[in-house]
Amino acid sequence: MELPRFIVLVPCLLLATLSRGAPPAPFVAEPFGGTFTDVVGTETLPDGSVLAFERSGLVWLVRSDGARQATPVLDIHDEVGAWRDHGLLGLAVHPSFPAVPDVFLLYVVDRHHLLNAGTAAYNPSTDDYSSATIGRVTRYSLDVSGGALMAITSSRRVLIGQTRQTGLPVCHQSHSVGSILFGRDGSLMLSMGDSASYLAVDSGGQVAGGYVGQALADGILTAKEDVGSFRAQLIDSLAGKVLRIDPETGDGLAGNPWFDAASPRAARSRVWALGLRNPYRMTLLQGTGNPDAAAADPGTLVVGDVGWNLWEELSTITGPGQNLGWPIFEGLEYQSNYAALSPANPDARVPGCENVPFRELIRQDSTAGARFVAGCRVLGAESASAQNAPTANTEFGFTGSGYRDFGDAVGAWIEWTVNVPATGTHPLSFRFANGSAADRPLDVLVDGVVRQSSLSFAATGSWREWRVATTAPIALAAGNRTVRIRTVGPSGPNVDAMWVEGAASAADLPAAIPTFTHRRPFVDWRHGGAAARTPSFTSAGAGAVAAVGSGGGALGVQFSGYCALGAPRADFATWPPEWRGMHFLGDYTEGWMRTARLDSGGSLASVAPFDAGLLNLVGVYADHVNECLYVSQFSKLTRLTIPPACPGDLNGNGTVDGVDLGVMLGRWGMGGVADLNRDGGVDGVDLGVMLGNWGSCTP
Repeated sequence: MELPRFIVLVPCLLLATLSRGAPPAPFVAEPFGGTFTDVVGTETLPDGSVLAFERSGLVWLVRSDGARQATPVLDIHDEVGAWRDHGLLGLAVHPSFPAVPDVFLLYVVDRHHLLNAGTAAYNPSTDDYSSATIGRVTRYSLDVSGGALMAITSSRRVLIGQTRQTGLPVCHQSHSVGSILFGRDGSLMLSMGDSASYLAVDSGGQVAGGYVGQALADGILTAKEDVGSFRAQLIDSLAGKVLRIDPETGDGLAGNPWFDAASPRAARSRVWALGLRNPYRMTLLQGTGNPDAAAADPGTLVVGDVGWNLWEELSTITGPGQNLGWPIFEGLEYQSNYAALSPANPDARVPGCENVPFRELIRQDSTAGARFVAGCRVLGAESASAQNAPTANTEFGFTGSGYRDFGDAVGAWIEWTVNVPATGTHPLSFRFANGSAADRPLDVLVDGVVRQSSLSFAATGSWREWRVATTAPIALAAGNRTVRIRTVGPSGPNVDAMWVEGAASAADLPAAIPTFTHRRPFVDWRHGGAAARTPSFTSAGAGAVAAVGSGGGALGVQFSGYCALGAPRADFATWPPEWRGMHFLGDYTEGWMRTARLDSGGSLASVAPFDAGLLNLVGVYADHVNECLYVSQFSKLTRLTIPPACPGDLNGNGTVDGVDLGVMLGRWGMGGVADLNRDGGVDGVDLGVMLGNWGSCTP
């Protein structure tokens, strides 16, 4: 299911409670910045003022006292395509602001502007929506010399999307641009959806609600990218990714997992992580990463990825090349509609073989080591002869078109004809899954003679956990040999394929082809029914799930939702200890916020309700200057604060002392948490308030 987030009065919005709840004590909620048309986010400047951006293309300055500058800082509504789920959805401020007074914008371009701007055919009052277009990243400098804060329009630089062939492909009503932010290493990072249909299974071609034919004709999509949702798995596509780029040039950066120094603007050079569907909101986990650019460690990202039919998910990305699994996985498990499909990855070429299907390049999460084999270099069990071992294809993770499922009968067997090119001694390997609790050994026969009895096919912990069982070396004569495996007990494992180790072409995929283990979310929640889960493992090391509130799961109660938002962490010194380090989750459709704690390993420890009835909730933002949260609801911003026990207690320890004075002096002339009267600057008035409360606070 997909949600048209920005259309009022559509049925999905009726799921959201119309009456708002209230955040718990000691939080104070106050309106901030006045009334907006379609505000979707905020970014805080070092002086404590805030840039609030609307998806139509307007950027406003709001001072820390809540007063808004009369004129917008920037207005690019002529260029922005603000329709359905599209528009200006991301803004980042240069980390050296105001010394480098630049802002970075992430938005969808109106098609009329894309094709006609700068020509006689362009009309600024004309929009071309519901058409193929691109997402763009631009950079503007702001005039900080005094007076109104304004963008210098002549400073505009396009980092991604100079042309329709070089932009972020937008060929559907949703699943486009998301968030943009700076990593701790100074890199610029952005999230981008898969640009595929949410109305039907999309594995390529013109699918319901899309504009793929137009995008192909325009060069917005390449022919190779015409794989629908599988674009998220295609390294040579910007779609369905988190990108990491140079904020000066827009080039990919060294340290990116597939960076090509000869082609730094290629999609693969910019990709940091992949396997995302609609990562609308993403935040950086404060305190993570390395400021040394050479370390290529931007920090941990917390990503909310909007689900399709069943599961919403929140994930962390901790390093390069991590794969969040879409469309083969949704939430913590396989997405059956897509996992059943086998389109080939055009970049996964094995010499002498057809290209490898996307689904064979990623496996479910496991504590066991991975072995990826080339389907064309092994003998699939589904093509072998068998008795009491029918073919099946419902337990995903197999190669080829299926596997064989041993029936409950002693003496059931599977048999292959194997060509041995030269006489030699070789082990035989079998790819299998055993979701039972016990070993299911099989005899191995060559040309009718038992060559190894009761070869162990140990429990793998899941019928979707595929591992390899290998015999001791067996003497094999050249030519065609028959290899049979047969049950010695009442049943056997599921068997996917077999091969002779070292006899001909290597069974393993070439190392140059990227393979992945699904990076599971730290929590997912279900559509239309209270069910929230965290990842776990079986005793055999296979991926499993644990319900929130159950043994082995996070503390909390079950919940549901339809549209995940990112979860910023509020590590604010002025907040009471019980609230420090809390993540704030959101769901747009059901209009709730929840709090969550992650443990030191990044796993969900607890989750709890926080506020409800937040109609049109489109973003939650942590302000690390003013130490507060902003909640964006399209027509309004709300600021959430926890007032200190007494004004001036800037570190929340119950005493106003020299530590607090040092914080104030460090912010002198600026704004932020030390601006006690919220007039936009830290000055003598604030110092007077602090001195008047010197000593222990009296609640």
